[in-house]
Amino acid sequence: MNNNYVERYVYDVVRRIDDKQRDDVKKELTANIYDMLPDNPTNEDIEKVLKSLGKPSEIAAKYRNTSNDYLISPRYYTDYVRTLKIAMIVLSALIVLGNVLQHLFAASSVDIAKVIEIFISETVEGVVEGIFMAFTLVTIVFIIIERNNKEDSKVEKNWELKDLATIPSHKDLEINRFSVFFDLVFTLIFNIIFVYLFFNHNKFLGWFKYNANDELEMFVTIFNNGIRYFIIGFIILTVFDLIVSIYKITTGIKTYKLIIVNGIKNILTIITIALVFTIKVIVNSEFFVKISEQTGIELQTILNGYNKGVNGMIIAFSVILVAYIGHLVWEFIELKKIQQTINN
Repeated sequence: MNNNYVERYVYDVVRRIDDKQRDDVKKELTANIYDMLPDNPTNEDIEKVLKSLGKPSEIAAKYRNTSNDYLISPRYYTDYVRTLKIAMIVLSALIVLGNVLQHLFAASSVDIAKVIEIFISETVEGVVEGIFMAFTLVTIVFIIIERNNKEDSKVEKNWELKDLATIPSHKDLEINRFSVFFDLVFTLIFNIIFVYLFFNHNKFLGWFKYNANDELEMFVTIFNNGIRYFIIGFIILTVFDLIVSIYKITTGIKTYKLIIVNGIKNILTIITIALVFTIKVIVNSEFFVKISEQTGIELQTILNGYNKGVNGMIIAFSVILVAYIGHLVWEFIELKKIQQTINN
């Protein structure tokens, strides 16, 4: 007998109700199902009983408050909250990214305090707007679904057992959604800082000296304008990371596909950062000349030292890349072991 469908059915019901009720509902529903099944039931018997009970969302609604004074009914409430969380995260992240990049690209001075002030004020305002917009749009969509659910209910009667939610059979398979959101925010800030520095490299990335008025000013820049081409790469990586984070939050479970997609994203990030530090054509040749003039060291000696440094960084990033690929292989092996444990 395939008890897995019974367990998945019960899980799909209890995950939609309050934590305080879950244990009692699980025991009651499981007992009811087995009471309806014959001795030594077949898969066909199980399918017949579960389909006769109805869709898990409908059963969950019966255990929740079934009064009509609600905006979103118990039938759709769990899906509504899940969709609302994802929409809030996505819209807030996009608004923050858009506002920050807009002001950073428009910056015309080295006034860090002003940049930070703009960043904080626009970020807070953007997040509030994003949350309000997400709440409004998602709520309106679910109200429309709620008020036009007659035809939808006819379709839902034809649900299949394969549509039941998969039970997180092992704690190591579960994804911490807070950790995903934290990583997304950290990556967003990290990429924004890189984009800002690359766009304004002639103001921040260079050799600074005090002038005759005892004011600190740029003496010579480290990079030429070729560094700005990497802005496109970091923007693409930011969008990629946002997509991967949404996928993690939506699935909530580790899979081979998720490991591959996340691995590709991280490998591209490592390669992009490595290129910034090792591509010689984006470095301002005048930078080495100024070092030679100021220190008295021969230019060729400085260039030789720089070439050795670049070779060292290539080796370092290669080691990091190989180590990460090894980590991916280990994740595949661990996932396979967990799945074998579950199957056994």
